[in-house]
Parts: sequence; structure tokens; C-alpha cells
Amino acid sequence: MRILGEAVGHDVRIYLTLLRPFTLLAPLIVSSSVILASLISSDSTDLPVVSLLLVIFSASFCFALLNGASNVLNQATDWKEDALSKPYRPIPQGLITPKKAYTFSFLLYLVALLLSFTVHVLFSCFVSIIALFSITYSCAPRMKKFLLLNQLWVALPRGFFGIVGPWSAFGNPFEPLPLAMGCIAALFLFGGTATKDILDADADRSVGTKTLVNVFG
Repeated sequence: MRILGEAVGHDVRIYLTLLRPFTLLAPLIVSSSVILASLISSDSTDLPVVSLLLVIFSASFCFALLNGASNVLNQATDWKEDALSKPYRPIPQGLITPKKAYTFSFLLYLVALLLSFTVHVLFSCFVSIIALFSITYSCAPRMKKFLLLNQLWVALPRGFFGIVGPWSAFGNPFEPLPLAMGCIAALFLFGGTATKDILDADADRSVGTKTLVNVFG
């Protein structure tokens, strides 16, 4: 039993490492804040407290799951690049196969989508759109490899839809305020995304991925 317990614990640690838990805090905090803002600006404050808390928890947890699924998928598709720039990650170390990482990522996306239906249909649509962006970023047509489009494919789901999506939990996401907030967040991320490619410049170049860093220096 002890050996079995150690084996299970080892597997859990590997999957947690794939999730990169520290990166889940930002979408959790941001989405919760936006959801609360939409609640305050809407007429939904007359709902029972328990119902409000369930919606806030479910909606914000969806965005944490989406981010985790994206993290895992990105490692499953980019393990060759990671072997050069991030050899400490589980797949380059041989601790887990890309196939198992794909399966784990699919389950995370599925749970996020199913959980989104507990909020409402429009919210589920935004969750689906964000998932589609993150999947096509790493998988075919693999927008990550195209110059500028790779930045746009991060800025839109994490910036624009990362604001209007959680806002839709209680409010109207097509009002000027959430749209303006989403555009500002997307613009910020479009520029800021380039900085994350600095450490991966050589690895990205080796597989034909074009970024501002490895194209223009």
C-alpha cells in the first residue's frame, strides 16, 4: 500500500507540474474581480447569496481550468522546443509522455466546458471561444508559428475574451465598459506577449516558429 501511495503521489506531482499552478492565480483573480464588477453593475444582487457564490466560483474556476488546459497542451505540443529551452519540464525529462499530456489537457477543457453550462449558455460560448483560440494556438493550424498572429492568438482569448467572458456571468458583455476593458487588456497583452518569447528565441527558431524576438532581435 505504501508503494502504491508513493506511486500515486508521484503521478499527482507530475500532473500538477504540467498544470503550472502558480500561473492559474492570475486568471482566477482577474476573472473573479471582473465577475464581481459585473454583479455590482447589474441587477442580479437580489439573487440568493448561495446562488451568487456558486456562479462566481464556477465561472472563475472555468478560467483557471482553461489556463491549466492551455498550459498542458502547450507542453504536449512544444516538448521538442522545451527540451532545448526548458529541459526541467516533465515531458523533456521523460516523466510523462506527450500522449498522456494531451489526454489530461482534453479532460481539463471538457470539465471547463461542462462547468460553464452551470452559469448560462452565453458564458459557455465565451468559454468555448477561448478554448478554441488556445487549442489552435498550439495545434493545427498552430497559430503560434506565425509572426504577429501568435501574439494576437494570446491577446484575444486572455485579454479581450478574458474580460467580456467573465463579465457575461452577471452583466451584458456587449456594453461599452466591458468592451473597452477587453480592448485595453488585449492591447496590453499583444505587446507584452513578446517578452515571454525572449528565453525561447533559439528553440522557437529551431522549429520554424517566428516571433518578434527571433525575427527582429
